[in-house]
Amino acid sequence: MRSTTQLLAHCEQILKLNLGEVYSYLQDPNIQEVMINHPSSIWVERAGHFEKLPITLSEDAMEAAITNIANLNSKETSSVMDCRLPGLRIAATLAPISHLGPSMCIRRHSARVFTLSDYVTVGAFSKVWPKGSSNAPLPRPADEAVMNGDQGLADFLK
Repeated sequence: MRSTTQLLAHCEQILKLNLGEVYSYLQDPNIQEVMINHPSSIWVERAGHFEKLPITLSEDAMEAAITNIANLNSKETSSVMDCRLPGLRIAATLAPISHLGPSMCIRRHSARVFTLSDYVTVGAFSKVWPKGSSNAPLPRPADEAVMNGDQGLADFLK
């Protein structure tokens, strides 16, 4: 069985070899996610903002990366792959699921663990629908707490 350090080193080697310049963006601590929607549609999420990269990959390189990462995780290569590596979560699709070519999202695990109070403070549980909105779904038990947002939603999740 490989150690976490060996697994991470092997993953980095696969990403460098197959994804080239895209790999350098994963070294930026401000990048949370790299989204390869298509070999010529590559985006990064940096501090909550999305930025399209002026990079194009080959389909062969992407397919090789997906196959190698699946092998690294002892998974069979299929049209849909989801795996975890030290510090990363990778989701990928191949044809026929991804009809425009291979796609892949590489998400960095957060270095910080957020508490429910942190989510309340940053407004993550703010109201989605104003009371009386015609777009609001039919009421369910606990909807009042959820609709009030903030601490009410945090209490509901507890």
